[in-house]
Amino acid sequence: MANSVNRYFEGVLVGGILGFAIGLLTAPKPGVELRRELQDSADDMYKQANDNWMEIKDKMSDRVQPLSEKADVYKERVVSQATTLRTRVAEQTSTFKEQAGSLKGKLSEKAAELKEKADEFKDKAGKKKETDGADLLNNYMGNNSGPVYTAGNKVSPDASTTPMSDAGSTYIPKDNGSAANG
Repeated sequence: MANSVNRYFEGVLVGGILGFAIGLLTAPKPGVELRRELQDSADDMYKQANDNWMEIKDKMSDRVQPLSEKADVYKERVVSQATTLRTRVAEQTSTFKEQAGSLKGKLSEKAAELKEKADEFKDKAGKKKETDGADLLNNYMGNNSGPVYTAGNKVSPDASTTPMSDAGSTYIPKDNGSAANG
């Protein structure tokens, strides 16, 4: 039943609007006057819509402007901080590169010094080894008897004969006093 009541009022409303429009068009006013009234009415509605639009625009502008200004302020802060950060990173990178280069140079110098000392130590150790070998042989042979063998000499299997052939080897008979006594 509610549906039929709604349909009834719809029909009355549409019929009323159509009757009004037909009444205006068929009124005893001349056509020129009717068209002028319609034009004036349309102009008034346009002006009212334009005024409403401008009012809405002004209200929105008043609300958006502070937000836009805040956004600009934040943008400037972010750009400033990013620039500062970029500068600091560049400075730190430059400093680290300089320090790394300096450290590399110092390490190279220390490595060269250590290599020189290692070579000196190696040379001394090699000489000491040769000397210790001759001392051990002399101690084994006894201090008071037999020939003396110097470092770098090779001993022949028969100690009473000449040393094995080696350029630069020296055989020195030990003087145990027999030449002075005899």
